[in-house]
Amino acid sequence: MDENIKNNARRSDGEKKRKRKKSSVNNDTQKRETNVRESEAVKSSYSEKEKTAVFTAVKDTPRRGTASSTREMSFAEKELYNVNRQKSDRRFWARLASLAAIIPAYLVLLICAVVLPRSTVSNIEKRNLATMPEFSWEDYWSGKYTADVANYFDDTVPFRDSLKQAASRFSGLFGIKYNDVQVSGTMEVVNPKPKDEDKTTSSKTASAESSSTGGKYGDSIANGSDTDKDKKKKDSDTDAQKQQKGEEIAEGVYANGVIVVYQDGHYRAMSMYGGGSGDTYAVALNNFADDLPGVRVYSLVAPTASEFYTPENFSDYNASQEDDIIDINSKLQNVKGINVCQTLLSHKKETIYTRTDHHWMSLGAYYAAKEFADNAGVSFLDISQYTRLTKPDYVGTLYTFSGNNADLLNDPEDFIYFVPKKQDYKTEYYDYAFNYVYEGDMFADIQISSEYYSTFICGDAYSVKISTNVKNGRRCLIVKDSYGDAFVPFLTGSFEEIYVVDMRYFERNLVDFAKEMNITDLLFTCCSYSAVGTNADYLEGLRTSGITGGIGDASAEHEESTPTEESSQDEESSEPVEEQPTENEGETYGENDYYSDETGGETYGDDAGYNEW
Repeated sequence: MDENIKNNARRSDGEKKRKRKKSSVNNDTQKRETNVRESEAVKSSYSEKEKTAVFTAVKDTPRRGTASSTREMSFAEKELYNVNRQKSDRRFWARLASLAAIIPAYLVLLICAVVLPRSTVSNIEKRNLATMPEFSWEDYWSGKYTADVANYFDDTVPFRDSLKQAASRFSGLFGIKYNDVQVSGTMEVVNPKPKDEDKTTSSKTASAESSSTGGKYGDSIANGSDTDKDKKKKDSDTDAQKQQKGEEIAEGVYANGVIVVYQDGHYRAMSMYGGGSGDTYAVALNNFADDLPGVRVYSLVAPTASEFYTPENFSDYNASQEDDIIDINSKLQNVKGINVCQTLLSHKKETIYTRTDHHWMSLGAYYAAKEFADNAGVSFLDISQYTRLTKPDYVGTLYTFSGNNADLLNDPEDFIYFVPKKQDYKTEYYDYAFNYVYEGDMFADIQISSEYYSTFICGDAYSVKISTNVKNGRRCLIVKDSYGDAFVPFLTGSFEEIYVVDMRYFERNLVDFAKEMNITDLLFTCCSYSAVGTNADYLEGLRTSGITGGIGDASAEHEESTPTEESSQDEESSEPVEEQPTENEGETYGENDYYSDETGGETYGDDAGYNEW
């Protein structure tokens, strides 16, 4: 009996255990299914920020078994915690791998920067780079020494120009592009159009059409007189054309920014012209005419490329340089104003301006010099009397002004200039106080491509005297900015002596200098920016101040002196190489002759036609 009771009890206990186990399994299955559904719902409903917040909260929640434990994570929180932990781990290893790649590369660059030779000159920026400062305790305690050391290492990075050129490949990402035109700098409307004006009409076309019936403005402006035609054009100037100015960039002149356009298969950069009155320039020239009553005084303000090549849709940002030149000429008294705008316009399809530099090309200076010679009544050598030379891969100042535009860098141009075939002249170089330095060639052997414009009379580094075989008793003093450099070589067949001084750097009193040199013709020539900008301020100073008295070292005794080391080096340098004859061999340059350039399509000569933009 007792045994049966015990067996029944054991069976009952076993049955209960089986039921509890089965119930537990069913409960666990239901719980897992519930947790999975809950976890999926949580994952789908939480945003990334919420997941991160939950992860942070769960991570900071004390776990079971600690003294401060208050709760156990739910299954959903555990799932979310694991997901975020995996993401965090992946980010950690990705960062670690990046550091493993970057640190060695940085160390290599650091070693190269220390070991490799430092750059000393930047051909692109046209300047000498910083030098290591000399130590002094005063500079050290003031912080100047450490700042200069930092500037030295920053400014003289090895292969600086090469690195800048590589970086310029990305310059297309900067600036503003409008209708395929790259814009650098500030752009301001300076030439607003009337609301009822037909925007499809080109102002340049209208100017060309009006000129075809009446000759050149420069021929009609002398001694302060204007023709009715000039007055009408001058009166059309708006206040915005004369008052709006942009930022100062080159040679103390004003511009509204730089645009880079794609024209005729090449990129061209231009500084937008802001306009100006030119009153300071005109007053100074009138004063010179009063102080030198026996001297013929001329003004030739050269327009820049934006006068002829600015796209019509950007004409509102570019004031008329010809209008300003006419306005300046109307203010001159006893000074002959020469306007070369129409002459250059008729040759705009030729290479009269550089594409990558703010100067004109030698051929543009030739046409302007011819206009001056005609007004001065002197002989002038036809371009057939010159040899055409070319230097390749020229990228000038506008590359820098445009923010190192990659399109300009990758589209260099040929620098073309003309050398007299009959070199029957002597060129002497003087310092700014007109002390003799050496005798050399009129055309410098420039090897740095970005400096090719300094080929003419060594750029702006010297004052120059040129003695020719012309025996007409005419001695011309040229007061110029850098535009005048390319102008000078074309006058060797026009004057007996030519003196060239820079309006920004010459140190002598110009009135005394003109008298002592027995000057018969005084020409002021500069670009329009200089005429309306701050460069004109130098002229009155040249008239009223400067070194006075005799020209001590300009005497004839120096003509036979031994050349300086600089002169010897110049004489030993290689001569310019004349271009190899092409299929056009035998053709000549002349007023009625045509020349087909290797690049195609250009014609030289007064009868050469052009197509208006």
